[in-house]
Amino acid sequence: MNNADFNHPPPDCYHKPPVGFSGIHFLSAPGGIHVLVLLFAVFFLFPGNAWAQITCPYTLPSSPTEEDVLKKFYCETDGPNWTNKTNWGSSGALNTWYGVTADHQGKVHALNLDGNMLSGKIPPELGNLTGLGALDLQNNQLTGSIPAELGNLTALLFLRLSNNMLTGSIPPELGMRPDLTVLDLGNNELSGEIPEELGDLTNL
Repeated sequence: MNNADFNHPPPDCYHKPPVGFSGIHFLSAPGGIHVLVLLFAVFFLFPGNAWAQITCPYTLPSSPTEEDVLKKFYCETDGPNWTNKTNWGSSGALNTWYGVTADHQGKVHALNLDGNMLSGKIPPELGNLTGLGALDLQNNQLTGSIPAELGNLTALLFLRLSNNMLTGSIPPELGMRPDLTVLDLGNNELSGEIPEELGDLTNL
């Protein structure tokens, strides 16, 4: 190829994308067929590996499942801008959602999103995850108060909310969880006195 070849436009092998696919160009056949096949594989075979499939804001149904609660949590903590949101909202098992540990029945046992760029408020609906034994949301940008509803988590053993921007007082309801072994609320903007109910947490 000589320099003159660069002075001519390339062959007319592109056409404008259809409405709804702005910014993506498809090669005409036969190359275009290969491109389309690849795009369909990415979009439909592996959707959760690229981005979450949850539309925000998310309204809970009258009888929410644990999956519904997680979707609500995702939206309330700016899920679209999380560092990692692999498989969130996908049709796969909850155990495949990044940071979620769940059993085969969909019962959530742990939620670990340490340092994942969460922001916004912790939704009180997390208190509906009655099987949750570990909640680790430290090293994020969460604001607002600590929901008193976390005291409803009867299986809770580990609670880490340190290094956020949480405000308000420590809810005394946390003292209702005598099996709690780790309670880390440091480096926030909490105020008020430490509830005397926390003195009942003898396993800390």
